[in-house]
Amino acid sequence: SQVNAAFAKRGDLDGFWQEIAEHFYPERADFTTQRSVGADFASMLYSSEPILARRDFGNYIGAAIRPKGRVWFKPSARDDEINSIIEVQAYLEKRGLSTLARTRDWRSQFSRAAMAGDHDFVTFGNSVTSIEERPDRSGLRYRTWHLRDCAWRENFDGEVDTLFRRTKPSVRDLCAREKAGWDIHARIKERLAKDPDTRVEIYHILMPAEDYDPQRKTKHRFVSAYVDMENKWLMSTKDVPVFNYAVSRWFTIDGSPYAFSPAVICALPDARTLQTMTWSIIEAGEKAVEPPMVAVEEVVQGGVDIRAGAVTWIDKRYDERTGEAIRAIEMGGSPQFGEILRNGITGNLRDAFYLSKLFLPESGPQMTAQEIQRRHEEWLRVAQPVIEPAEPERNGRVLDITMQLEMQIGLWGDVAQMPKALQGRDVDFTYDNPLEDARKQSLTNSFRSVIEASTAAVQTFGPSILKNIDSNKAFREAIAGVAPPDWLVPEDEAAKAVQTEEDAALASKVAAETASIGQAQTQMAANMPTAA
Repeated sequence: SQVNAAFAKRGDLDGFWQEIAEHFYPERADFTTQRSVGADFASMLYSSEPILARRDFGNYIGAAIRPKGRVWFKPSARDDEINSIIEVQAYLEKRGLSTLARTRDWRSQFSRAAMAGDHDFVTFGNSVTSIEERPDRSGLRYRTWHLRDCAWRENFDGEVDTLFRRTKPSVRDLCAREKAGWDIHARIKERLAKDPDTRVEIYHILMPAEDYDPQRKTKHRFVSAYVDMENKWLMSTKDVPVFNYAVSRWFTIDGSPYAFSPAVICALPDARTLQTMTWSIIEAGEKAVEPPMVAVEEVVQGGVDIRAGAVTWIDKRYDERTGEAIRAIEMGGSPQFGEILRNGITGNLRDAFYLSKLFLPESGPQMTAQEIQRRHEEWLRVAQPVIEPAEPERNGRVLDITMQLEMQIGLWGDVAQMPKALQGRDVDFTYDNPLEDARKQSLTNSFRSVIEASTAAVQTFGPSILKNIDSNKAFREAIAGVAPPDWLVPEDEAAKAVQTEEDAALASKVAAETASIGQAQTQMAANMPTAA
């Protein structure tokens, strides 16, 4: 079947992902093993640095592309001309805020699914999140699935449009789906009374309708089916308009629909070496503190006892001039040297996960504007290749599916109320995050450089040289890098305020000049001789 073929084509990925998880993500290290409840996740590890590096990088990605406390995404029309229409802007802003509010609803489980997806993404290079309507139709529910249970295919355009997911619900849960129209096999119903908690392996299949059945007549693009593999039984099938799995992929290679994490590929050799090295250092430290002993046979009575305050008895006839009866074995090692090597590998791990570079550079009081700008430009060159791919993969796919489902189930309101200019048009998303902050900060640093250059230019060429600079635009874009957006007055209001101030200044000047002329005329009249 297509299901078995899809999982077979994954080859040894489960084994590879298992090794990666054991080093970097032990909570997910059950690709090839079945772990019992209460098992020690990291019992085979001696160093936690690889786990810490993955944890910090995964948390960084989530905080960077979905910063808390701000509107981190906005829907916008892909066509700039349409997007400039005030009616379209107002409509999309309102719908975007309502979508953001639903993701913040704890019942959606968005935060949990997003965090799990972030860590799968940075560790394995792939993550699978489903978006579906909640049973009460009050919103959406987000869930991130274990990669072990997912297989997918991509179409000619390189987009994932087919996904197979296996799961093991209980007999009780399966029988409860009869109310939703599922056809449950008789053998499963028989277990309900005897052992309702028995797990049954089923598969969810979501694929294009023409691939599922070329002869099938459907009004929607995709088919969603649930199959009982044990009994070879089709429990449910329906046509759906939306492919509701967001498959995020970091770095793909030709010929494979599965991606990998460049950070982990770089860090894996060091992670392997670090575990072995850490054990060696621990063992060397134990030998240095509590060295192995050597004793003369039949001289030591009762064995060597090296506990504090203990006594080891030696035959009184032994002459120690021939050598000590008990002595420590000097191994000649230096644990400190091993620790130096270990610190070097730990530094490599931080480099592999970009942790040594993904922090905004601090600007000291002794730095010039040009130096500050160069440091920000360097940070942007490092952060952009990391954050930009994560924006469409981790955010864009989820938000696009969310928007489609919300429109389908009516959470966006009456579609007829959508502005006509927007109907039938593509909608994209813009993001507000630390990368955008750094870009704005770069403009602020450029503005400081312009101020320094302008000061020197005025001294050389005079104040008229400043007429070459659009000071209002430069100031507005520069202040956006250091202040919240709502601190800036809208540009049209600012222009009106400036015009009002200039008109008032001009009126005051005219009034002053008129008064001065009036005073001069009065003075002249007073000084004129009177007629006899």
